[in-house]
Amino acid sequence: MRFTMMILLAAELHAQCEHTVTVYVRGLAVVPGPVLYEAQKVADQILSGADVRIDWRRGAPTGLLVPGEKMIIVDMAAAAPKRLSPVALAEALPYERVHITVFYDRVRKVTDRVAPARLLAHVMVHEITHILQGIDRHSESGIMKAHWRREDYTAMARSPLPFTSTDIALIHDGMAK
Repeated sequence: MRFTMMILLAAELHAQCEHTVTVYVRGLAVVPGPVLYEAQKVADQILSGADVRIDWRRGAPTGLLVPGEKMIIVDMAAAAPKRLSPVALAEALPYERVHITVFYDRVRKVTDRVAPARLLAHVMVHEITHILQGIDRHSESGIMKAHWRREDYTAMARSPLPFTSTDIALIHDGMAK
């Protein structure tokens, strides 16, 4: 009996620590369905390391926000605008704290080094993290590195790039605001 109570208490504490974010994905015709589905699974795995759970939705948000709900909108764009650096795979508006655009044409170009779904997951998590932190900041290593190099792509092909402890602390701090 006591052991069961301890397990229930631990599960309740974990649920309280977990941060839930609703993410709406628009522009679904741009990304093949199986690629997006797999990318969302990998993104879930990566973000669980920061105690963040994503409630994935398709299309535009409808209705009013529930008080306390964190909402992010990810637009899948077929092509990147010319005004951006040619190596930018996506952009987020961290101070606005809602909108992300992924440039799927550029994601496809990099996929000779890593599977499209795995790369898309890393790109989405990187940008979602900017939104959750509410700042435009990068780490020296891991998923929040400013520019991934060949060795980063090779590593992400095997297993997800990690968050640094600072990344995680900033996510939790940003979500608390």
